[in-house]
Amino acid sequence: YKLCILQNPSEMNYLDDDKVPEYVNMKWIDHIVSSQIYDKLKDPSNGNTYNKAIVDNEIKLKNELGCDHLTMVNDATLEKLGLVKGYIGPHGVKNVEVIYDNAIDLKASYTAGANKADYHYTGLVPERDTKDFKQADVRLTKEGDYTPCGKHQISMKRGIEVGHIFQLGDKYTKALDSSVLDSNGKQIYPLMGCYGIGVTRTMAAAIEQNHDEKGIIWPKQIAPFHVYFAMIGKSDEIKNLGSQIYENLENDGIEVLFDDRGQGPGAMFKDADLLGLPIRLTLGERDYNNDGTLEIQRRDTGESVRVKKEEILSKIKELLSE
Repeated sequence: YKLCILQNPSEMNYLDDDKVPEYVNMKWIDHIVSSQIYDKLKDPSNGNTYNKAIVDNEIKLKNELGCDHLTMVNDATLEKLGLVKGYIGPHGVKNVEVIYDNAIDLKASYTAGANKADYHYTGLVPERDTKDFKQADVRLTKEGDYTPCGKHQISMKRGIEVGHIFQLGDKYTKALDSSVLDSNGKQIYPLMGCYGIGVTRTMAAAIEQNHDEKGIIWPKQIAPFHVYFAMIGKSDEIKNLGSQIYENLENDGIEVLFDDRGQGPGAMFKDADLLGLPIRLTLGERDYNNDGTLEIQRRDTGESVRVKKEEILSKIKELLSE
């Protein structure tokens, strides 16, 4: 509901709804308040009650009311309460609990629904014009809000929920009648809590922060393999040498993905970049026959070095220890 405040909000007036659009861009926009009305369900102490709240965070409101569910009231209920959809305001309401958000200045002047079709109240001062109300934190934090200390402004950024905690309180210990004796010998119900870390979420977060246009760049601490070993050659000598190198690395604790599919270097290197393992080891038949060396390349920086067969293990361990 979008309402506005008049230039002279100091006295209570009816504002015809047809005039509202004329004022929507005025500097008084911060003095607009909106209202929603909810039905509080399954409250064991009070049963069903109607709760009017200036609110945009239903989770906070539900916690504040101590109820299991919230539903927006239907038209029949609004009619019974003497309220009009789109024009609900806190002034003069009956049989409704009024809750103002903590951000609302109770001494300031606002414009709100007049509980009459096509009309709004201006000059509404919550402290003066509302009976039996309370304040609570029921709004959703927004960009530019101040932190609880009042010294910093909040900025919003997207993130991934890698882990979460649940503050269970004594809900389940009471339900299970699980109690202990405190230091004074008094029976109490312990408070419970639990937490969890999502493996797939952790992987997604790592990939989101470590990738380029070619593919994944796995951090070595959580990479599925340490080394992508590409064997490019057709002779039995090269195949036997590749198998020997693979077994030596595996026996020394290096986790290796051995690609012996026999494809060309272009396809294999593209797959290596896409998979993003920390190190790519390449045994090329032509290069090895020319100078007896293999190539070791880092996925993160792209730096490469050529090594002899005897130097492979020490160089890989050196790169993994950095």
